[in-house]
Amino acid sequence: MRRTLSRQASPCSLRATRCLTILVLIALEFGWVGLGTAAVGTPLYPDLITTAPSGLYIEKGPDGKYLLRFANTAVNLGGRMEIAVGSGTRDLYQNVYDQNVGGNRVIHQKVGADLIYHPQHNHFHFEGFAKYELLKKDSSGYYRATSRTGSKTTYCILDTLRVGTDGPTKRQYDGCGATVQGLSAGWGDTYIASLYGQWIDLGSKALADGSYAIRSTADPDNKLMELNDFNNVGIAYFTIKNGRLSSDAFPPLCSVQTVNGGKTELGNQVNAMVGSPVMINCLRFGSSEQVDVFWGSVNTMPMATVTSSSGGAVTAQIVVPESTLGVHYVIARGRTSGIQVASVVNTIPGVSVTPRRGIVGTQVVVTLRGYSAAEQVDVRFSKTNSSSTSVGTVAVNGSGSGTVTFSVPATPFGPHAIEGVGLSSGARSRASMVVQPSIIDAPDAVEAGVPFGIALRGFAAGEAVSFTLDEPGLSVGTVVTSHSGSSSPRTAMLTIPVDTAPGDYTLSAIGVISGAPVSIGITVSAPEAAEEPIPTPPDTTPSPTTEPTSPPEASPTSEVGTPVVETPTPEPSPNSSPIAVAPADLDLTDLDGDGSEIVTLDSVASSDPDGDQITVAWTRIERSLETGEQIVTVLSTDSVARITLPVGEHTVTLVVTDSHGAQSADDVIVRIHPPLVPEASP
Repeated sequence: MRRTLSRQASPCSLRATRCLTILVLIALEFGWVGLGTAAVGTPLYPDLITTAPSGLYIEKGPDGKYLLRFANTAVNLGGRMEIAVGSGTRDLYQNVYDQNVGGNRVIHQKVGADLIYHPQHNHFHFEGFAKYELLKKDSSGYYRATSRTGSKTTYCILDTLRVGTDGPTKRQYDGCGATVQGLSAGWGDTYIASLYGQWIDLGSKALADGSYAIRSTADPDNKLMELNDFNNVGIAYFTIKNGRLSSDAFPPLCSVQTVNGGKTELGNQVNAMVGSPVMINCLRFGSSEQVDVFWGSVNTMPMATVTSSSGGAVTAQIVVPESTLGVHYVIARGRTSGIQVASVVNTIPGVSVTPRRGIVGTQVVVTLRGYSAAEQVDVRFSKTNSSSTSVGTVAVNGSGSGTVTFSVPATPFGPHAIEGVGLSSGARSRASMVVQPSIIDAPDAVEAGVPFGIALRGFAAGEAVSFTLDEPGLSVGTVVTSHSGSSSPRTAMLTIPVDTAPGDYTLSAIGVISGAPVSIGITVSAPEAAEEPIPTPPDTTPSPTTEPTSPPEASPTSEVGTPVVETPTPEPSPNSSPIAVAPADLDLTDLDGDGSEIVTLDSVASSDPDGDQITVAWTRIERSLETGEQIVTVLSTDSVARITLPVGEHTVTLVVTDSHGAQSADDVIVRIHPPLVPEASP
């Protein structure tokens, strides 16, 4: 409930300053206010005033109902009024400060249960900010309330028009955010007549002739703390004659359209990202009048100035400036007539990525726009269609913009989604970049006939990559990539044919799935000649005990006397190394808060080209704190392992061994996140 200074219900209401001083002293005594912080001043309460509704007109909707449309303005002539979502909840609080700009938050009072999402406006509303009623003059001359009331009870609150001189010259609340809304001191919030729901439903029959009034009340449920409750009502009187308003003058109208590739899409309200063009079309201005077009407030520099046609029509194109998530007004004002009318653009979040293509390890800059002011935005990189990883979190600025820079992780070839998720608003936006193949590790010089290792990144998952020397020349081998489109020098081995002439060559690689060739320069040297041993001359000196030399044995013969020729035993074919395929990287949370989590890892995708039996070992390399040496720990030898890992990031290596002792390895990164600790409610 509101704590109004003019109400007897509050013991401090008539002596607010004195009571606040006492409360501050008590807070200092009990340590509620730190002595190192700035001194807290007197709270500056807002003071809402509702001006009389204006721009009245009656329209008949497509459903046959009559709607009494009008514009309404709420003005704040006190301290700033701010509504904010509580930390970790959807509860609403009113914040009261001791200065109109900056200063200390003196009061944090709960005023509601939730910000309500309004689908027709595509933004969040504060429930119960205003109330509209239709009054009719009776035979006694008194205006009595009828059953006809406004259908809209929830409102977005923001600065649209500066009306005073005490507050800030620039608006502080410029969008219908999902976390903070408000009305600065000396500013007004205008709801134009053309907005959805800005009407009183008169039913299927036109109003009978007579005298009427519209009564608008700000904060009708006394939710907000303010200086004075008795100036919250504005009334506009009008008469109906022959089913028409007493005035036949209709206010100017504006519509807004998006512009896409030279086309325009019609709509009274449009969704647009920062940087996109929109078209404004208005009617009923003065003939050949200069009309300024403003974004959000007429107290800003005009974004465009155009001359109306002889019939008073205005067309202007503007580009959506840097702005926060939610509704923003585009206001057209005639310089001669003073006519002012607005239309609505709803800013939606957007993400841009630079560069749009790159290899694993490329530095990528993600630019975020159109989020709620100062909210945390998590940027996620999609490694596969079903898994993504966080690559950075940033607090956007007061205009909803920010940047995140990250290196492309090991991931397969092709397009990958990059998504920004607002942690407060829940707003999402998405872009993509294409990961391209690369050779990231290979020796500059090799010896013909001697195997060497090579590391690949960004190829398709599990694809065969063929290597040739001076393509399309000599084949030097094939490598099968892991689930992440990668290979390691420990497992991917190539051999330059031994008879290759020494020289500088181009080593090219192309995947059978990705089809994207990459190449590096490599120097080939001749194989080193084997050193033959120097023969030792025979000792011809006879030994005293030398036995007589036996005659040479005759070659064995068959029964018919033909010499027997022995068939040589064939040499076995060379063994191929097994292929280790570890699962995709994992992100888990320590759910029970014991500092560790059980992780299930499987090696079912591993195989051996020769069909040999394979054994597996899950290992982790750690460094000794005492000696600095690397220690290899075997965590499990099960093909499907369940291991316990502490909170933190771990690289687990799958080592696969075939029956001949040949090995290959693949890594999986496991991140165990600490449990989420909910913040205490204020």
